[in-house]
Amino acid sequence: MKKFPSLPQRTDEMPDSGETPQSNAFVMVLLASYVISGAAAMFYQVGWTRTLSLILGTNTYAFTTMLATFLTGIALGSILYRKLPKTWSRTALYIGIKLFIVLSVLMTIPLFDRLLIYYLSLRSMMLEPWQDLHIIRTLLASMIMFLPSLGMGLLFPIVCDPAPIKVKK
Repeated sequence: MKKFPSLPQRTDEMPDSGETPQSNAFVMVLLASYVISGAAAMFYQVGWTRTLSLILGTNTYAFTTMLATFLTGIALGSILYRKLPKTWSRTALYIGIKLFIVLSVLMTIPLFDRLLIYYLSLRSMMLEPWQDLHIIRTLLASMIMFLPSLGMGLLFPIVCDPAPIKVKK
């Protein structure tokens, strides 16, 4: 029978590293903020889908392209979290990524006016109608949704990290 390694025992004593754990109130505020950002992500997804469906179409392929773009951004953001430097505090990272999401959403607003022009320009350059249409849909959906959804994917591991949130004294 194979023996599993024992888990480290939890101690209430924290090593003195010049940092103190955050209070439960701070963690509750962080979680409430994340719940609100999750609701905002749903609003973004619905708004993007409705807006992009005016240009990309209302068929299953267009919806699938938009959903795949959104989910790919979230997945890549979660993967990218492991590559971030561990020198930043999770609180600063959380606030910085929230600002990144807001700025990237604001940057995409002017693109909505030009989406139809981009669509028609790209469509006139393509040869194969069916495959090229999906490439155009993916490009246009990525222009709008990729960066904000990448930031949303970065937020999830920050909130779910089991390590206690610490702040410098």
